[in-house]
Amino acid sequence: MPVSASRVRELFDYNRDSGLFTRKVRTANVTKVGEVAGRINDKGYVVIKVDSIAYKAHRLACYGGMESGLKAK
Repeated sequence: MPVSASRVRELFDYNRDSGLFTRKVRTANVTKVGEVAGRINDKGYVVIKVDSIAYKAHRLACYGGMESGLKAK
């Protein structure tokens, strides 16, 4: 199921100047509110998990303002 822009905004703050997503809520034992979200995958992309589905951060940033869902690839 695609993630909605409202779900992304519920979980993260996005800084357009730095391009970083920071966590607004704690979603797992290993995450903390205020920390930078994501990890770098083997191809060099920052990947952020939303509801156990991995999304590339640049896609979340691009489509985060849209109300239509974003499909994971």
